[in-house]
Amino acid sequence: NFYKKPSIITGAASGLGLAIAKLLISKGSEIIAVDIDKDRLQAEFSAHPNVKVFPCDLANEAELMSLAQMIENDPKIANLFLCAGFGVRGLFTEENIEVQLKLIDVMVKSRLKLGAAICDACGMPCIALCCIGY
Repeated sequence: NFYKKPSIITGAASGLGLAIAKLLISKGSEIIAVDIDKDRLQAEFSAHPNVKVFPCDLANEAELMSLAQMIENDPKIANLFLCAGFGVRGLFTEENIEVQLKLIDVMVKSRLKLGAAICDACGMPCIALCCIGY
């Protein structure tokens, strides 16, 4: 049963990630809620015993690798919902390059690394459920 397998949800403190987390909680699933906003994670999930919060900035290499390592070391984790993301408005040429690079880190690089980590943990190719951000 899909709902009986532990899941990781990035971007779990708001938007689509929060909606998926609430659905899984309602089905009795064990989840690891990942988000950059530690306070919001605590506010949303502190009352749920089946939820472990994992504050993480996916654009920070050390924090991303810590999350990937946790996935690789826990073969029970079977579902990965990649909902973290953000958007920028305006012309590309007018946007700060650091913001653009952070966007790539969060919405591309982290998804590749976490997807690879769960495949390594399972020992076989897996399907990672990706939710595109803004």
